[in-house]
Amino acid sequence: MKKTKRNKGFKGLNLEQIFMLICGLALMLTLYFLYRADKSGLSLFSFPLLTLFAGIVFESYRITQKWKTVGFIFITAYLVSFLAFLPVKGETSYKIENHIALWPIGIVIFYTTFFWLYSRDIIQKKIHEGTTLLLSLSMIYWLIEHQVFRYQNWLAYALDLIILIFVLLSLVHAFTYLPLTQKNRFWLSMWSRLILVRFALDHIIRVFNQPEIALMTFSEAFSIALQYFLLGISVVYIIRNMVFFTGFLAGKNETYQEGFLNNIQKHIANYSEEQVPISHSLLCVVYAGSLFALNYLYPLLPYYTMIWWVIITFPLFLSLIEAILLTDQNKTLT
Repeated sequence: MKKTKRNKGFKGLNLEQIFMLICGLALMLTLYFLYRADKSGLSLFSFPLLTLFAGIVFESYRITQKWKTVGFIFITAYLVSFLAFLPVKGETSYKIENHIALWPIGIVIFYTTFFWLYSRDIIQKKIHEGTTLLLSLSMIYWLIEHQVFRYQNWLAYALDLIILIFVLLSLVHAFTYLPLTQKNRFWLSMWSRLILVRFALDHIIRVFNQPEIALMTFSEAFSIALQYFLLGISVVYIIRNMVFFTGFLAGKNETYQEGFLNNIQKHIANYSEEQVPISHSLLCVVYAGSLFALNYLYPLLPYYTMIWWVIITFPLFLSLIEAILLTDQNKTLT
């Protein structure tokens, strides 16, 4: 007599079917949590949190250039985030509403963690002279907003002198065609990444410390959305650039000196030897200087938001100018 094969448990299911089953269960749990949140009056996905996550996702795609990768990381983070509903050690009375309130933050944390683990092996886009110039101009604006130049003590003088040296170094290379030696590339790389991390940390602290607004006008809502969107980008900048500083610590199977020297070479290799056209440097000074001066005289955005707005939009502005000039040149030729 012929025996019929029976599926026992998950043995008859392939990985795709198991994955779909897990996703279906997660979706049902999500609907239930949304119902409980609505019943308890909880705001599960707040407006600032959504714009923050949108910034993280935007920067993730800009780095990976693959929506499939971004989607896979998100689904993984979404499924793992259900760990937030496990009882915490020392929790005497389990209230699911408390875990629901923390769940969206868990999604953001897990997504950021998984993206960092994934992106460690992605080759970073090289920093070049134009990037350093833009960051140096932004640093000058940051110092003016903080009124650092008004402090009269030896620490302030030393800080001003160090900043002045690096700003002058970035200006010299941006407006001349002097060859970029390995030593200069290392110091310009360190300077650029230190500024990026400093701006990102400052942005995170300032945004989270600002008071909540109960009733917002359209302009206030736009400003807050922009701040949190850029905050998401700042988070990615931190996790991507911190590796260049933690690399000075000794890794596995290497001495401190070996780790230190390897990280120096990493800085040098990730700073481009390509010479930036002087016309691009002039455009950078005009674009950044105009927006910073305008925001200083007539505050349109918080200074930390304007800094990130300039850093992110100038490459887009430069690409637009180049596209317009190329179009005009083609018309002239035809």
